[in-house]
Amino acid sequence: MDGGGTKTTAWVVDQSGKRVGEGRAGGSNYQTNPEAFAEIQRAVSQACEAAKIDSHQLTHTCFGLAGADRSEDITQITTNLQEKHLSTFHVVCDTEIALQAGSATGKGIVIVCGTAVNAFAVDSFHELHYLGGHGYAFGDYGGGLRYLQKYFGQSFEHGTSGRSQHY
Repeated sequence: MDGGGTKTTAWVVDQSGKRVGEGRAGGSNYQTNPEAFAEIQRAVSQACEAAKIDSHQLTHTCFGLAGADRSEDITQITTNLQEKHLSTFHVVCDTEIALQAGSATGKGIVIVCGTAVNAFAVDSFHELHYLGGHGYAFGDYGGGLRYLQKYFGQSFEHGTSGRSQHY
């Protein structure tokens, strides 16, 4: 699963790695959406339905979720997922699944600029490094929310005068 602040996508794959089901739902960052776990459940249910299986038939799940930045986040998310009676699962931040998807060696840097901004890196010593994930109030200014506020507001300011402005 790839769960962000705005949308969540879940896939069911068979033993060969072939995608056999997909589900989509709203944002699943528990820090910003009080309905995050219902959205996770909705995406899993849709993916399982498309794969023509019951969620109890899943042998393992990986949740790459925005908001899963610190150990206390993982604990909170794990507790809520266990209450949903999901199969054996692993919870990581969405930046970690992005790095795994984009790096053949498992090393590199990924920056997620979605609803908010977050960065994750694995160095040549296999040490993990995190930056961001604390939210807008703590300086995570690079996300989509920041740009929406800045540029959408400017378009209204400049757009009503009849002038066009390029960014």
